[in-house]
Amino acid sequence: MSYKTLGGKVLMSPRLLQLLITDDKETSIVVMNFIRSIVELSGLLHIAENDICCFLDELVYKLTSTSDAIIGRSATKTVNALAEAESRVVHLLNRRFIGLKPLLKRWQFKGFQPELQKLLSFLTAESAAVTEEQEYHAAAVVIQSTFRGYKTRQMLHRAEKALSSLQRKYRETKAANMQKKLADQQQRALQEQLVASRQLALRNVRNKHLHYIGILPAGA
Repeated sequence: MSYKTLGGKVLMSPRLLQLLITDDKETSIVVMNFIRSIVELSGLLHIAENDICCFLDELVYKLTSTSDAIIGRSATKTVNALAEAESRVVHLLNRRFIGLKPLLKRWQFKGFQPELQKLLSFLTAESAAVTEEQEYHAAAVVIQSTFRGYKTRQMLHRAEKALSSLQRKYRETKAANMQKKLADQQQRALQEQLVASRQLALRNVRNKHLHYIGILPAGA
């Protein structure tokens, strides 16, 4: 059995959690030091999320309920060790203990500022990650909206172009029809004029013929 597997079994032991929950100061400090040693040696790879949450619940309880700086420092260092060993711990801290950051201010200037700042940095990092994700999401929305707007403008431009082409063809067709209609009217008018002129010419020829007949001598 490897030391990592052995360390995982020790961390998952109900007895260890029971010792951590004790109100005895010395026992709590020894157990927290022990947990940090195991975590630094074997990590949390084989530890179930539920077991990690149990440790975090008790450690955060100690941070928010006790006024003993030694307990506060040991609990802070243990939470930091868990967070450094496994990135999911940072996520669990932010998901499970919303509003923890303001409560940690009570430990400022209590002699373990570096450890406290490290814990705050884990919380800030998760918040920054969430903010960054939100910014990425917002940027994606803007990009998608811009792209949709671009596509819509393209479609409108194509539609306007098609409509303009259709209107132009309609006007051209209408003008051609009007020209054809006008040409037909002019042609009919010309034909009617030619027919009338021919009839008039025939009438004049007939009248002249009758006139010439009328002026001929009787015996001619």
